[in-house]
Amino acid sequence: MSGCDSIVTLNLTVNDVFQTSLVEEICDGETYTVGPSGYTQSGVYEDILTASNGCDSTVNLDLTVHPIQETSLVETICFGDNYGVGSSSYNTSGIYQDIIPSAVTGCDSIINLDLTVRDEITTGLTEVVCFGGDFSVGTSTY
Repeated sequence: MSGCDSIVTLNLTVNDVFQTSLVEEICDGETYTVGPSGYTQSGVYEDILTASNGCDSTVNLDLTVHPIQETSLVETICFGDNYGVGSSSYNTSGIYQDIIPSAVTGCDSIINLDLTVRDEITTGLTEVVCFGGDFSVGTSTY
């Protein structure tokens, strides 16, 4: 305050504010992480993070969560037949689970199969037929 003028030189750097927009898809049961936040449901989210330059960095996320399709089947087949699910084929009674990836969403489909295979039917016949005679079983004649 001596009444003299002062000259102040200011070297100012203005850092950019970063903004990122994401459109992402995940499967049910998965989590999409942005910074410290984890998202498990479809929606539009905004996260404000601190960039390496100390400024705010905004991330806008449009998230779609695809459901996992689960199907339960109860099937019965005859002895000697096969039942196919995806790339699997079954011919014995049992409970099976197949996981089939979706070409559209990338999420798995789960197929639960309770398969019953009917017992083989065997019948023994002993018949006597005179020479030149016929013998019929069902629609077949011998």
